[in-house]
Amino acid sequence: MPQRTLSSNSERETRKLAGLLGQSLRSGQVVALSGPLGSGKTLFAKALAKRLGVRRELRSPSFVICSRYQLRRGCIRELYHCDLYRLRRLGELEQALLQETFGRPGVVTIIEWAERLKRLPPQTWRVSFSIVGPTGRRIRIRGTSSRRFL
Repeated sequence: MPQRTLSSNSERETRKLAGLLGQSLRSGQVVALSGPLGSGKTLFAKALAKRLGVRRELRSPSFVICSRYQLRRGCIRELYHCDLYRLRRLGELEQALLQETFGRPGVVTIIEWAERLKRLPPQTWRVSFSIVGPTGRRIRIRGTSSRRFL
């Protein structure tokens, strides 16, 4: 599984990295974001959604767990944005509902706080954030299969 560790010194750089990853995404893939509060997961998710063609601003789906957005980008027709922050432990129902979106043709799924999931599918891009200063972030991206990023 290809892996890159990158540095970001600003929100602008983080958005640019998300846009680059967006170019590599394919139908059925999952982007699993993990890291501490305030490390840039939501900023990254918003920039990724914009790169994929979401016209309205992505909002954290705090009370519904997942939000769905329609897209018009080639074979990717829908984006699911899931935020697991408020869930301390996922029950079987939540786990099953999330896995229902994984790997579906025409769908990309972004999951914030993905470390709370027990299982992720093989077609997952894992993006881990670390805080290294007031605006500095270390972003580790592990790809899916042989697909290259950057």
